[in-house]
Amino acid sequence: MRRFIRYLYEYEQEKKMRNVGFVKIEQDMDQCVIHVHGKGFRMEEDTKGLEVYLFWNQDGKCTGINIGVTEPPSPGLNYQLCYTPEDMGEKENYDLVNGIILKDISGHWYAAVWNDDVVNVCQMEKWEMAGEETHEKEKSIAEPSEEQEVKECRDRYKVRKIQRKDMVCLPRCEWKHANNSFLVHGYYNYHHLILTVCDGQLKLGVPGVYHPQEAKAAESFGFPEFLPFEETGLALTEEETNDKETFGYWCRDVRGSEDCADIQRKI
Repeated sequence: MRRFIRYLYEYEQEKKMRNVGFVKIEQDMDQCVIHVHGKGFRMEEDTKGLEVYLFWNQDGKCTGINIGVTEPPSPGLNYQLCYTPEDMGEKENYDLVNGIILKDISGHWYAAVWNDDVVNVCQMEKWEMAGEETHEKEKSIAEPSEEQEVKECRDRYKVRKIQRKDMVCLPRCEWKHANNSFLVHGYYNYHHLILTVCDGQLKLGVPGVYHPQEAKAAESFGFPEFLPFEETGLALTEEETNDKETFGYWCRDVRGSEDCADIQRKI
């Protein structure tokens, strides 16, 4: 078991500005637990939690993978993160991790670095699995008509409406999303979530309306995709939808069997 403590600093580019707390790390081959303690974060009054990234740096490049969201740090922050090699996109990334980054929606950056490397955390690039960029380019070669696209989506998606407590059907490593501030906000506004499968990939969906500003917030909390309600085939009550706006679901990929989204299951 490897145990150590590192200070948490506010950053501007690669420069440490001020100390805002510390982190305790306990790591072995199977899992790592990080305890974050801090105060003095420069937060707006109506702010949400801090995005959490684990990062590594190679050849002067800082690469991070989103691993969760904290509660709003008011006045202080006490946050625990537990992750395994399976949470890192590729297991090889587990041993590369060199620190933790906390980022708020206003553009303030905070980080703790495991070693003494100078890291430009504010230039962090989000990690993507190899082949994703090529896949996106291939999809954009021939865009289908809107009517055809809606039909194809209806054929491809398997959708199940769930309650927040039903997230226990997902692997344990995905339970952390139940405390995601964006998810909690959407759930209490519309009283449900969804699990959906598209092209073999299980996704977790948070109800909401489409708006450019909302899209930025959704992406910052790890829900970058928007699925229009019309493409789900769901039947909702008045409390569960919004007929005055472009209603749908902000989605993210999650691990788990397609059976989790089986619409024949009892909810």
